[in-house]
Amino acid sequence: MTNTNSIFFVELPAGHELALQFMCSYPDFDAAIPLPFVPAVPKLADGCDCENQDGQHNRDACDCGEKASKHSVACTCGHEQPVESALTRDMIIAGLLYVFAYDRDNSHFEYYKALFLAVEHNAKKELISIALFDIENFEFEAALNLLLALEGLFPNDVRIMLNLALFYDKRAEFYRQSDLIADAAENERNAEEYYRAAILSEPPLPEVYFNAAYFYFNQRNYAKARSLFNSYINLETKNDVATKEKKEKALDLIENINTQKLDDVAYADAVAFIKQDENEKALSRIRDFLAENPKVWNGWFVLGWALRKLERYADAEKAFLSALEHGEGDEASGIDEAYSDICNELAICYLNLKEFEKAKDRLLSAFELDTENIKIISNLGMVYYAEGDAETAKGFFNAVLTINENDALARYMIEKIDNANGLS
Repeated sequence: MTNTNSIFFVELPAGHELALQFMCSYPDFDAAIPLPFVPAVPKLADGCDCENQDGQHNRDACDCGEKASKHSVACTCGHEQPVESALTRDMIIAGLLYVFAYDRDNSHFEYYKALFLAVEHNAKKELISIALFDIENFEFEAALNLLLALEGLFPNDVRIMLNLALFYDKRAEFYRQSDLIADAAENERNAEEYYRAAILSEPPLPEVYFNAAYFYFNQRNYAKARSLFNSYINLETKNDVATKEKKEKALDLIENINTQKLDDVAYADAVAFIKQDENEKALSRIRDFLAENPKVWNGWFVLGWALRKLERYADAEKAFLSALEHGEGDEASGIDEAYSDICNELAICYLNLKEFEKAKDRLLSAFELDTENIKIISNLGMVYYAEGDAETAKGFFNAVLTINENDALARYMIEKIDNANGLS
């Protein structure tokens, strides 16, 4: 038996129960080829004196003479079950999935693939369903493991490419809400890479173009978004209710881009400069845009965005309020989808201007529409903390941790509040 990072490999005797099960589904099963598996947490025998402080097997204390890698699955001192009796089918399936995701150069890769597909007939549909469920519940690591395994199994499947693009897009949004800007940017790059690959696939899949267009729209690459929305409308031939709604949405966003002049070079330059943190240059370009398009709310939003990053909070407040004013009542403008972001930006301005009630009003208004937006919840905590209401603030930071248990700011603020109260 050998191990590689998270998995181990074992040769099953031909008469082993699992070998017989696999042989029934896959007649070419070869007992001489070691199978990968992910070990379960080992069970200690009664009275084992190798137990550590956490109640787990202390391999350093074990005197069986085996290497530590074996202790986790087949400690020969008798404190754990031998690997052959401890193995389960699920452990081997998990090991195979690991190989498909992370060990694609394995010399037995094609054999493992044939075996897996023989014993798991509905694997693609079931694994995609589980991965999508994990994404919706912010279980990103589990979802990525499954999607990468699917990519290894079906390397040219455009729907799997699309699901990986959607995964990275979703995780980027999650990281951005948590102010993990570098992580968000990396995931956006990964999403774009998969969208590009999916777009190049033949035959074209219309929903790839729709989702990619949305991605570029949210990236404020409006010319690219408009082109992809037009491609989606031309490619999609289905006529069901859901498709009609998507086509209407695509047409609305195309109209939004056209009427709001969002493909304007000055506007695009301003957005690019802000993303590069060259905010003074962004101010110059967005003012050029507003000189020609003074009633476009997006222009005022970008102006406020640049001013807020320059810590000119009073000026930024005026720009964001102008954005709301110019977009109000115009459904085609797209301001409804940006409302939470505008409220959050206004709240940051008010927080720094020490106008706490105004900050809370804006954040609570956004929270009603976006109850799982970490940035909004966290900023509510910051406002209450700035006001001196540490307990209410702590409640919001705890709410953040229920969505993302690793949120660094929420953990830091809770620790800070507890230390101030002598609870450390």
